[in-house]
Amino acid sequence: MKELLKKLRDNDIDFSQYILLYSLFHGDKQYAEEYNKVEIYDSHQGIQKLIHLGFLARVELLEGTSRYTDFTNDNLFITKLGIERFFKESTSAPSNESILPKYKILWIEDWYDLFPKGIKSGGYYVRTSIKDCDKKMFKFLIDNSEFTKDIILEATKNYIEDMKSKNYSMMKLAPNFIYKDGISMLSGACEAYVQGVNNNQDTYSTNELTGI
Repeated sequence: MKELLKKLRDNDIDFSQYILLYSLFHGDKQYAEEYNKVEIYDSHQGIQKLIHLGFLARVELLEGTSRYTDFTNDNLFITKLGIERFFKESTSAPSNESILPKYKILWIEDWYDLFPKGIKSGGYYVRTSIKDCDKKMFKFLIDNSEFTKDIILEATKNYIEDMKSKNYSMMKLAPNFIYKDGISMLSGACEAYVQGVNNNQDTYSTNELTGI
C-alpha cells in the first residue's frame, strides 16, 4: 500500500483516479460508469487531468455527442504510458501472495474458454497453456491499449467462428494467436473487427488479415 501511495503522489493523481485507471485496464465498466455519475463536474476534471498527464485517452467525439456522454468507459481507454506507470509487475512480491488474483488479466479465463475443447492444430490442442495466454495478453494490452476487453472478445469469437467454418484447419494455438515471433494475429483480428463494425458488417474472413 505504501508503494502504491508513493506512486500516486509521484504521478500527481488521487486514489479515485487510480481506481478509474484500474477499472479501465481490467475492463470493468461498472466503476468507470459510477465515477462519471456521482459528481459530473469533478469526474470531468479528473478525467481531463488524466488525459493531460498522458495516462488516459478518449476516442474521437461522434458528431452530435455531448462532451459529458463522451466520458464513459466505452469512449475512454488507458494509454500505454498509464499501463506502464501503474500496472507493470512489482519488483517485490507482497508478503501474503494469497491475496493476489490468480491471473494478471481478470477476464483471461473468459477469453481462453472461447477456444474449443478437444481440437488440435499441428498436433497440439488449441487450448494450450492459459498461463502463457495471460502473460501474452498482458503484453498485448500494453502494446494495444486502444483495444478494449469487449473488442478483444468479439474479435476472437469471429476468428474462432471463421476457423470452425474451415474445420479448424491451420488454427492458431491460443497463446500463439496473441503473439508468436513478435507478430500478433489477435491485433489483426481486432482491427478487422473494428473495421467491420465501422462498416456495419457482422463478420469478417481471416483471408482479409494481412500477413497470414
